[in-house]
Amino acid sequence: MTKKFRPLVQVVIAIHRYERPIERAVASVVEGNTTNGAIVVVHNIDPEPIRQRLEQFGSRVQILTCTDGIPSPAGPLNTGLEAATTPYVTAMGSDDYYQSGAGKAWAKYLKTNPSVDILILPTLEAATGTLDLPPVRVGRRRRLDPVKDRLTYRTGPLMLVRTELLKRYQIRMSSGLRTGEDLAYSSRLFMVAQRIDLLPASAPKYIEADDGGVRVTSTPFTIEQQCAGAAIVANSTWVEQLKPAARQALAVRLVRKSILPAVAKHSHDLSLEDIDYLYTLLTRVLLLAPRYYQVLSRNEARLVDALIIAHGDGASPDERQTRLLGARQAAANLNQGGPANTVAPVSARGWFSRQSRVAHWSARKLNQLLDTLNRGDK
Repeated sequence: MTKKFRPLVQVVIAIHRYERPIERAVASVVEGNTTNGAIVVVHNIDPEPIRQRLEQFGSRVQILTCTDGIPSPAGPLNTGLEAATTPYVTAMGSDDYYQSGAGKAWAKYLKTNPSVDILILPTLEAATGTLDLPPVRVGRRRRLDPVKDRLTYRTGPLMLVRTELLKRYQIRMSSGLRTGEDLAYSSRLFMVAQRIDLLPASAPKYIEADDGGVRVTSTPFTIEQQCAGAAIVANSTWVEQLKPAARQALAVRLVRKSILPAVAKHSHDLSLEDIDYLYTLLTRVLLLAPRYYQVLSRNEARLVDALIIAHGDGASPDERQTRLLGARQAAANLNQGGPANTVAPVSARGWFSRQSRVAHWSARKLNQLLDTLNRGDK
């Protein structure tokens, strides 16, 4: 009698276009091991051609559909995550793939560390060869702390998550967002998980490929679209209930990685309507963490100041236009001026914060050195 296949991990893969190399993605999930299964969610296109292309993988692949008419990855990802029945679940892009042996490495690690709620996967960018790891404390790989190890900087769903955790807290991707749909998802997971580990850099990696054409998530967005994920987090009740250190860490991350980069991309066409939107959002962040500003770099602080000034309650139309030009210039200069402006904190207190750019840079460099010396096995 044939033993029924019972995977340890199900990998959710959303596909929005037929030209995506979905066979490669699925093969990397199921090939050579008996621990993984794939849930492929066909989004707003006819599923039959995809079903035919994946027949070769048999029962290891479950094919679902999501026809919501919304150009957002959140819908199909939520469909797949909610359908998961395995102990752990994760997600991957249809352009991407895992290196050979990934599934076996996961199973081996989880067998010896059964209390893990989240296992963060090492990620390699195919185009640059860059290994992406969160800026954790030097040498730290197990029992990570979301604040001390700066985990909110890893916002993609590229991690194995205990399925029961998702269901218990009803954690989902942010519906309808074209980008940033995974920000609230990953941030809350990090805050509720009891144990978070980082898979050693020596393990087979998640490969972010660059040969699948234009990604849905790489198309241009407005400032409001780019900041929508940050706005959802900033206005969430669960964030208000966090301890001050966690709110501070999240606030810095939202401003540094979501809000200010969005403004910088629109330095040439930043509008007064954008300024009003950003003022409201930055005010909300300030209420969550009144001291977040002191951790920012000098350029980051200058841009925040310029945006607040440009809002200009009571200023004349001409004065607002002048201030708008100042905000555009500050946005254009965000990444200019060398480390004294892009890394050094605006406040002396910022030098001692785990959330400063100095701390991030140091942690990344030292961890890269350790991974080179001992292949990351901690």
